[in-house]
Amino acid sequence: MHTRIREIKKSRNIDVLFIGSSETYRGFDVRIFRDSGYTCFNLGSSAQTPLQTELLLNRYVDSLNPGIIVFEASPASFMNDGVESELDLIANDKVDIGTLKNSFKLKNLKVYNTIFYALYRELTGRDKDFKEAQEAGTSKYIPGGFVERKMRKISPADLIPENRIEFRPIGYQENAFRNIVELAKRKEKTLFIVQAPVCKVERERYSNYYAADSFFGVAGRYINFNNLSFDDTVHFSDKVHLNQVGVKKFSNAVITELLRK
Repeated sequence: MHTRIREIKKSRNIDVLFIGSSETYRGFDVRIFRDSGYTCFNLGSSAQTPLQTELLLNRYVDSLNPGIIVFEASPASFMNDGVESELDLIANDKVDIGTLKNSFKLKNLKVYNTIFYALYRELTGRDKDFKEAQEAGTSKYIPGGFVERKMRKISPADLIPENRIEFRPIGYQENAFRNIVELAKRKEKTLFIVQAPVCKVERERYSNYYAADSFFGVAGRYINFNNLSFDDTVHFSDKVHLNQVGVKKFSNAVITELLRK
């Protein structure tokens, strides 16, 4: 995320901005979109919820000036309190009024402590010369925000059924979602809301998984890519992330189903 934030400051007037959780930065391969003629940037981050999506759009949508925003939304992100993602942004981006507003909503001691520590590091210049490794473990950062993982396929043994849970959005996440929709309208940006593919066993965690479609659909242009044919043991590296075979299929489907139309 540190590298992504530093790189975003050099990007201007792009065709497509991708934003959302790790399913975004591990799902939309910027190289495939560029090969199809689209300038783009991937602003996904780990465990990003609508609360952080709204914050990032407020910070960067004007400078990036995308024609299209592809917002990857999933039921899980709306049930997440957003603390993990907020800590990630505080550590790797700046602390501003948007950060403070989010901290009042989250009411979490870790968030408060991290804000104070981030301000201390910023004021003392401790992060001035920091450079993030472009490869770590099985991950490799690709300029433009995508993270490529070493090829892996899951086996049936990896797919452990879990208890079903309901899709119940947390209040401030639902409000942030509606703010994102309004922001896109106000800025006159085309907004596509999508659900990235996840494994069947993950979808079955939610007793009303597809009922979330009606929630997202009220915002306008929406497509659930779980309705396409993705194979659990062919296209995924774990229950919620595609491997590179799946990434190519998904990225090409987004070009065909959304952008070219």
